[in-house]
Amino acid sequence: MGKLQSPIALATSGPHAATVKALPPLVFDYRATPLSMINNGWSIQFDCEAGSSVADGGTPYGLLQFHFHSPSEHTLDGRSFPLEMHLVHAGADGEPALVVGVFVREGAANRTLANAFSKLPRAEGGRLAPAGEIVRVGSLHPSSLGYFSYDGSLTTLACTEGIQWRVLRTPIEMSKAQIGAYRALPRFGQTNRPLQPIGGRTVWLAAVEQSVGATVKSPPARRRALRRRP
Repeated sequence: MGKLQSPIALATSGPHAATVKALPPLVFDYRATPLSMINNGWSIQFDCEAGSSVADGGTPYGLLQFHFHSPSEHTLDGRSFPLEMHLVHAGADGEPALVVGVFVREGAANRTLANAFSKLPRAEGGRLAPAGEIVRVGSLHPSSLGYFSYDGSLTTLACTEGIQWRVLRTPIEMSKAQIGAYRALPRFGQTNRPLQPIGGRTVWLAAVEQSVGATVKSPPARRRALRRRP
């Protein structure tokens, strides 16, 4: 493995604080997608219909899938969270290139994921794709879109480098029962990779907090073809 591995400890103050910089806003163009879950043995992966994307500096990246780790893989000012969601996006070659990380703290029930989290597949290899059920992916991220930016890797084998990370500073909420339902799945109580050395990397922190209203496109009415990624 190389020296640009993930996850890392993120900080807003102290000797290892991220460098504040004017970064371009993340422009989310997320659509509702048919509910499709698989228990791959280390996470519940939600495969996403083609058509959702995030633009970073004007470059679009297509959303492939999102999944969770328990507890969080990144830390924020020394704090760990019960869950961390990773929204995995592909570059022009169709391979993972940019991951948006979202911390999950205990709080109000998450209505967007309530239906899915009531029937998470327990067995490794188990799939669930109920006809007619959807996930409104555009409601998954927080309203405040300030973020950390650094170059890293995937956090599961083979921990491929060359991944751009955008970790949102503001967490979303899920209820104690929802978090507990996820962590109660076999072997899912601890699925986070240990923190990796930052080394000589620079970690950036967006200088301006972007709001969701200014950085999310309105989706067109037309549906897109279904695409799943293993």
